[in-house]
Amino acid sequence: MKLTLETNGFETEYIRFGRQGAQPMLVLPGLSLISVLTFEEGIVNAYSCYAEDRDIILPDRRKQLPESYTVSDMADDTAAFLDALGVKNADVMGVSQGGMIAQLLAARRPDLVRSLALCSTAATLPERSGETLRGWVQAAQQGDADALVRSFAENVYSPQYFEAYKEGILGMARLVGEQELQRFAAAAKAAEGLVLSAALSEIKAPAKVFAGAEDRIFGSESRKELSEGLGCEVCVFEGYGHAVYDEMQGFHDKVNEFFHSV
Repeated sequence: MKLTLETNGFETEYIRFGRQGAQPMLVLPGLSLISVLTFEEGIVNAYSCYAEDRDIILPDRRKQLPESYTVSDMADDTAAFLDALGVKNADVMGVSQGGMIAQLLAARRPDLVRSLALCSTAATLPERSGETLRGWVQAAQQGDADALVRSFAENVYSPQYFEAYKEGILGMARLVGEQELQRFAAAAKAAEGLVLSAALSEIKAPAKVFAGAEDRIFGSESRKELSEGLGCEVCVFEGYGHAVYDEMQGFHDKVNEFFHSV
């Protein structure tokens, strides 16, 4: 069931499931063409392996995105959101842009983060990623949902996955209206010029990096920087790209194993 929380002058929609009162787990999703909360049933199913002994909280970005909005702002919003819920010491899973938010959250508010699973993400935005993001922003600003959906899918999914589900993926463009395009552009621009290298040394929570070997968004250098900056292990999945967290059966079991090892 979708919930809404208002705090610090903004509203955030979120879902919460699993075992009430158990160890909290915060899931910070990446960029999406439409709200991830649209797929609530699928999320609950995908995260079922955590639900037996976790109180799972998955928030969307704030409802109204400011014109100038950064990943740093998103981290501050996330901290305010958790404070309003009274949640501390959470196991945090950050995916793609959500992983960037998670890094800043862990560096600034160690009381909120017990452990950190960084999935398909980076501390520094590579130049090729910046070019891809700028292309997405341009398509969104021009109102070209078809071009945006195609480029997003071709970069995020592995070629075999995209070909297998091409019709359904490209059909998503029908759900992407003007409001979704504006929201996507604002969220995508938030990562421009991102450099979190200094923040890595401030993170004290145990961490682990999870990545697809063929990630076309971030690549091997990003996971190497995270691993070295955090002094943690990297779990690389061969044959998968950026969206390994969606494509690979058993991905969440690996993340859950890490959380239980902390």
